[in-house]
Amino acid sequence: MYGNAFADRPGHQVRLALPAESAYAGVARHFGADLLDRWGLVPDLRDSAVLIMGELVANATEHGRSRMSIGLELAERTLRIRVADFGGPRSGRGRRARSAGSFGRGLHIVRTLSQRLRVRRSRNSWRVEAVLRVEKTASASRTT
Repeated sequence: MYGNAFADRPGHQVRLALPAESAYAGVARHFGADLLDRWGLVPDLRDSAVLIMGELVANATEHGRSRMSIGLELAERTLRIRVADFGGPRSGRGRRARSAGSFGRGLHIVRTLSQRLRVRRSRNSWRVEAVLRVEKTASASRTT
């Protein structure tokens, strides 16, 4: 594995640390999708969570300089997706390579799919947390 995964509470909270490079975006998405499957999220919620995570990771790889951290936490009826990038902005990369019409939709998508979105900026990092409501898991829906 190219990054480090830390399980603080097995099955409920995981953090993955990776280089903030676009080559690792797929690694992060697959890791998150597999984990959410193991946690038993219903398919619609899982798909929304993977899309949110993908958008936040894409932002981190585009704007972060050195590393990124991806956190997933499932507690009671809440799924938290946290992505942080560190090292300050990349100079001369990202925005100029895209047309104005193809840039800036990611956080709008995240805001639409999540119940709450929080963005915090510090001198050398951006931290974004999206919160989703979990009504039931796949295992619970099979028993009803």
